[in-house]
Amino acid sequence: MKVTCDDREPKSMDMIALTVGGIEFERKRLKTGDYVLGNVCIERKAIDDFCASILDDRLTNQVAKMKESFEHIYILVAGRIKDRTSDIHENCILGKMASILVKHKVSIITVDDEFQLVYLMKRIFERHQEELK
Repeated sequence: MKVTCDDREPKSMDMIALTVGGIEFERKRLKTGDYVLGNVCIERKAIDDFCASILDDRLTNQVAKMKESFEHIYILVAGRIKDRTSDIHENCILGKMASILVKHKVSIITVDDEFQLVYLMKRIFERHQEELK
């Protein structure tokens, strides 16, 4: 499966994709999101970037832009909330997650690491492709 990947994403994601298998990234500059296949958009965040994007309100803008362009939107967060280095309170993080889930109907899923993230991404794209058949 060939997935469009924003060219600013870490090159290490390509190696992880090889390890997971069945997914290949085609790199190009995306206006919104990090990984796209058809009408599905995935925003990848490391836990500390997720926290920073809450604090500077970047996350709200990213969600709005993705909703304008895609039918199915997912935010995948690599890393556990308790392992963040940010000073943002856990309740603030969970509150923002709840807000995005309820207000915008965007799924936010946390995984332990980038390997789990790539595997989950692959499965999300596969499931959406199956639905189209």
